[in-house]
Amino acid sequence: MNEKVVVGFSGGVDSLAAALLLREQGCEVQLAALDMGVYDRKLFVRRVREAASRLSLPLEIFPAPELFKKQVVDYLAASYLDGLTPNPCIRCNARVKFFLLRQAAETFQARWLATGHYVNFGDWEDGSRVIVQGVDAAKDQSYFLQQLPVEWLPMMKFPLGKLKKEVVLDLARRAGYPLDDYRESQELCFVKDGSYADLCRAQTDNAGGPIVNLAGEVVGRHRGIHHYTLGQRRGLGVAHSEPLYVYAIDPRHNRLVVAERRELYRTTFLVHQLNWFIEPENCPRRLNFQIRYRHRPAPASMEMIDRDTVRVVFDQPQFAITPGQGAAGYVDGCLLLGGVVSR
Repeated sequence: MNEKVVVGFSGGVDSLAAALLLREQGCEVQLAALDMGVYDRKLFVRRVREAASRLSLPLEIFPAPELFKKQVVDYLAASYLDGLTPNPCIRCNARVKFFLLRQAAETFQARWLATGHYVNFGDWEDGSRVIVQGVDAAKDQSYFLQQLPVEWLPMMKFPLGKLKKEVVLDLARRAGYPLDDYRESQELCFVKDGSYADLCRAQTDNAGGPIVNLAGEVVGRHRGIHHYTLGQRRGLGVAHSEPLYVYAIDPRHNRLVVAERRELYRTTFLVHQLNWFIEPENCPRRLNFQIRYRHRPAPASMEMIDRDTVRVVFDQPQFAITPGQGAAGYVDGCLLLGGVVSR
């Protein structure tokens, strides 16, 4: 093959395995690490250099702290303070990671860019190239790529899409990657304790306020709305005969509304800021919609309001449909559109 490919490289198992597979396929591999300036910056730089050396592949580190802060960190904090629950990984992939990898591909005059995401490609009925869920359902990451511009897809490769995680781990092990202390990361790359609260606290004087029930009665006080999301149960500190959950976040009045779990199920919601992977007129009106990362896509009907907004009606009520979260529409595992759950 002997085609040049830029591989987004974190020094972790997945990006290492992706680079290894592409090299085995005959590609000329150039590693590109994106330095977001996060809290463990020195550790990150050391890790990517050691991993690149282990593979004997060239590495370039691209600094991106200002872009990352503007497009992800500041956006995340502003959204939480507005009572929304955004997904930072969706935003980062479209506005930072793949944006910079495309620039790196141009810099190195590479035909392709690749990452270690567990996704595939397929062709839709109208000939459009679309993202398809990865073979390993437990690791599928197509949900996080729902905002990628469709015009970027022709230059992308995802070599791990047809592999199970255990196969990837074996590839890394054979390449000399130390797996004795390996564990999957469960935290945001830029928040040390996995919490958004400190991030928001640095940008606001948002104080606590009332917690009310559906009747408007004050039943407690919260610590600041940025500590909460729809469906949250922990940390409310409200005594009730049944467990209570965050039902709504009201930033205008700085209050939380709580209710019993059964009140948080609904079927209908709006999705806006749409990103179409096929032409809207070619999109079926029956899809499976995923409304958060660990949510199993559920059957739904979709009604077009305009090119930027659709109304979605689930066949069965779903728990805590949360404004600000990404909503991805699938048919037979093909990602056809992505958007943001509207308030």
